[in-house]
Amino acid sequence: TIDSDIKSVKTNKDIYQSKNIIIATGGLSYSNTGSTGDGYVFAKSINQKTTDLYPAETFVITKDKYPLEGITLDYVSISFENKRIVGPLLFTHVGLSGPNIFKISGNIYKKLKSSSEASIFIDFIPNISDNDLSNIIINGDQNREVVTLLKEYLPRRLAEFICFNNKKINTLTKLERIELINKIKKYQIDILATGTIEQSFITGGGVDMNYINSKTMESIINKGIYFVGELLDIHGPIGGYNITLAMST
Repeated sequence: TIDSDIKSVKTNKDIYQSKNIIIATGGLSYSNTGSTGDGYVFAKSINQKTTDLYPAETFVITKDKYPLEGITLDYVSISFENKRIVGPLLFTHVGLSGPNIFKISGNIYKKLKSSSEASIFIDFIPNISDNDLSNIIINGDQNREVVTLLKEYLPRRLAEFICFNNKKINTLTKLERIELINKIKKYQIDILATGTIEQSFITGGGVDMNYINSKTMESIINKGIYFVGELLDIHGPIGGYNITLAMST
């Protein structure tokens, strides 16, 4: 409660009074750590503006199931709308995970909220251009099977999943060669859903920064009340940035 310059916090043990209160209760992700989203309730109780919460940095569930569970790719390129992310990718029993997916899962969630469809495109060999890959296929040993060639660049199960029924390279038509290159360089995967906030590393959304003094973290509309850490509608990419943001605020 707020009464002029004195604020009161009532717990199940006592009532504590102070001129200033810092609310640092964390987000809504991984509630077993003790962070259960209470801070958002506190904010709303004093009419502090908040934005919608959403899962950020989580896995995605694919529309189709792929026999590729457990395959980890160290370096792929993923495109989603106007974003392109390069890095590791992991196939799971429900879809996709890994740093690449974590970086765009929040955007995918927002897309799915406004649309029933969301698709990503994977380049499994981003360091080889379409033209170079075409030349490798055309100028290589034509008696080799396509899958044998792909195994030089991709894990065996992924190569077997992509290849054309163990065809030999010299039996590929021009259209089949183009289709093969597209499957390697622009493989479309449709996304059904993302993980929940509870399953995400970071909670997206939170206390609206438009109503926070970013130099002091004091509320502009509730003087003497400070909001910090993941409660705020601000987060960075994976790699320690969110710990940095929490400590900095």
